[in-house]
Amino acid sequence: MVGGPPPATHLPQSPAAILPAMHVELSPGSQRIVEAALASGEFATPEELVEAALAAWGCRSPLAAAVAVGLAQLDRGERIPLTPGLGDDIKRRGRERRHGSTRP
Repeated sequence: MVGGPPPATHLPQSPAAILPAMHVELSPGSQRIVEAALASGEFATPEELVEAALAAWGCRSPLAAAVAVGLAQLDRGERIPLTPGLGDDIKRRGRERRHGSTRP
C-alpha cells in the first residue's frame, strides 16, 4: 500500500460503518417475544432488544462482554481522544495496576 495505512484516527466509528445490514427472519415464537418486549416499553426498537440480547450472550465470555461494552460506548459517541501521550498513559496505568501502585 502506497504511503502505509491511514492513521488510527480515521478508523470507522462503529462496526455498522463497515458491515452490511443484516436481516434476520424470526420464528413465530421469537416474534411474539420481541412484540411483548416492545409492548412492555422495556425496549424502544427491535434493534435495541437484539443489542441487549447480544450483550447478555457476550457476558458468557469476559472478552466478548468487554468488546460489547466498548462498541456500545462508541455507538453512543463515548470516546477517548487519540492523543500522542495516550499509549504511554495506558502503559503507565497498567504497570501501576500490576505493581499495586496508585501514583499519579
